[in-house]
Amino acid sequence: MHRRHGKPVDPTQFKQRDLADLAGGVDANRRRAETFRQKDSVAVETCPVCEEADRTVVREMFGYEYAQCAVCTHVYLTERPTQAALLEYYESSEELSGIYTDDRQRRYRREHVTEPKFDFAFEHLDRTDGRWLDVGCGMGESVDYLRERGWDAVGLEPSEDCVRVAREAFDLDLVQQSLGEYAEDATPGSFDVVSLFGILIMNADPLAELRQVRRLLGDDGYLVFGDGHYDSLSSRVHRAFPDRALRHSIPPIGVHQFTEASIERLFEAAGFESVAVWYFGLDVYEFLNHLSLELDGFADTDLYDYFMDNLDAFQRVVDEDERSDYVVVVARCT
Repeated sequence: MHRRHGKPVDPTQFKQRDLADLAGGVDANRRRAETFRQKDSVAVETCPVCEEADRTVVREMFGYEYAQCAVCTHVYLTERPTQAALLEYYESSEELSGIYTDDRQRRYRREHVTEPKFDFAFEHLDRTDGRWLDVGCGMGESVDYLRERGWDAVGLEPSEDCVRVAREAFDLDLVQQSLGEYAEDATPGSFDVVSLFGILIMNADPLAELRQVRRLLGDDGYLVFGDGHYDSLSSRVHRAFPDRALRHSIPPIGVHQFTEASIERLFEAAGFESVAVWYFGLDVYEFLNHLSLELDGFADTDLYDYFMDNLDAFQRVVDEDERSDYVVVVARCT
C-alpha cells in the first residue's frame, strides 16, 4: 500500500475565528455538549466496528467517555446521541456554513485543504472521469472542483444553511439529504467513486454507512475516506488537558476516532481494500493552542512565534511518525 506523509499548511490563513477566541471556542463546545445531554442518547455496549465488548476508557470530556476496543483498537463514545439527534443538529446548525463564508479564508481552504485531498485520490484511481458522490460536502467547493476536473459530481449536505449559501453565493445545487436518505432511492452501482471527509467520525453506525456506500458503487468502484486519527499527538494533548476540546474529536458530535487497524477492519467488513494512505494534521498547532490557554501570555512570546513560523517542520516529524491527527485512505471495492 502506498503511504504519504505531511502536507504544508498555514492555519492562520483559515483558522482566524478560532485563534481570535480560543476560550470562547472551548466554551461553545462545552455548551453544545450540555445541549446534547438534554436529548435522547444511546448506551454503546460493544465496539461499533467489530462488536467486541472488551474495552478500556481512554478519555473523559464534558461528561462523555471514550473507550478503546481491545480487539480492533477503535475508539468510540460509550454513550452517544441518537442518529436522529445528530442529523437534527447537522440539518439546523448555522455553525457549518460560517466556517466558509469569509472569501479569503474560503479560497485558502479550497486550495490548501480541499483540493489536495482530491488530488491524492486522483493519483490512485484507475480512471479520470465518471460519477462521483461527495457525502457531507459543506458548501460544495469539492463538487465544484470535481466538475472542473471533468467528473459528474453530486454533493450531499444535510445542513439547510450550507445548501442555501451554496446556491445563493456559489450557484451550486446540492442535495439536502443524508447518505441514508439518498441511498433509499439511488440506483445500486450508480457511482464510480464515493468520498466521505469528516463524516464517519460523526456517524452513529460507521459500518452501516460504509455498506450503503458499497451498494452505491460498481464492482470496480472506489471509496475515498478522510477522518480523525486516534493514534496521534492531538489525542495525547487532549488526554493531558481533559477539561477542554478545540478541534480534534469534540464530544458528543465526535462519536468516533479511528486507528489504522480499525479502518482496515471496517473496510474489510464493508467490502473495501485500501490502496493508499496519507497522514497529515495540525497536531502541533493544537498543542500550541492548548498551551496558550494554559499559560497566560504564551501566545505573545518569541517561543510561540518560533513554533508558528516553523509549524510545517515540526508537524512533518509528527506526520512521518504516523502520529498525525488526520488520515486519508483510498480504497477499492472487493
